[in-house]
Amino acid sequence: MNTPDDLFSALPADFCDVHVENELDARRLLWLIEKIGAEKVRKSAWKYKYYPESKIFVSVLLKWHQLKVPAAVYAPVSEPIYRVYIVPSSRGAAFKVGYTGRMVTDRLRAFVSLGALLEDAFDIAKGIYIQVADKPEALALERKLKACCTKFAIENAYLMGFAPFGACGHKEWFTLEALPLAEAELSAHGYTARKITDTLEWPDLLDSAEIFGNG
Repeated sequence: MNTPDDLFSALPADFCDVHVENELDARRLLWLIEKIGAEKVRKSAWKYKYYPESKIFVSVLLKWHQLKVPAAVYAPVSEPIYRVYIVPSSRGAAFKVGYTGRMVTDRLRAFVSLGALLEDAFDIAKGIYIQVADKPEALALERKLKACCTKFAIENAYLMGFAPFGACGHKEWFTLEALPLAEAELSAHGYTARKITDTLEWPDLLDSAEIFGNG
């Protein structure tokens, strides 16, 4: 079941510049993000809000996009919202392991220099993620993946050019030799990975970099 805390943690930290007052707004916004992508929601919010100092309501965005939220969205659901991801770098023979309570691509922007393309830092086409039931399971799986790859850990991701200065997650980078170990670990625990490019979030990526939380 998605609790209010789960719902809010699944949303981008800035709510895509949309006004979110309560759980109902959070459910509507989360559905809209899954439907059209976080960056398209953010672009729409900037384009359609009436006053620069105010934030647009979710209901207004839904009308602009001519979308109707299904009734099931307003009821508690059991769909997992936490994801553990494995994404190769596009800058060298390395990959990153982490978890997030929101879109994987939103999280990865924390490791991209401001103004740079997400593809400049990550080979998204080869990136995968695993949906899990809750945060404890996400943390547990992340720990298992990092433990099985520890022999191939990159000591300083910043100095090696994989992560910008000030970004977290510097201990979550490994050389590509460890990738088969990570894949075997997933199989051993019965997890099925999905490609990041198969999700709704990928087609709407923009050229800007955003910084959000998690691992």
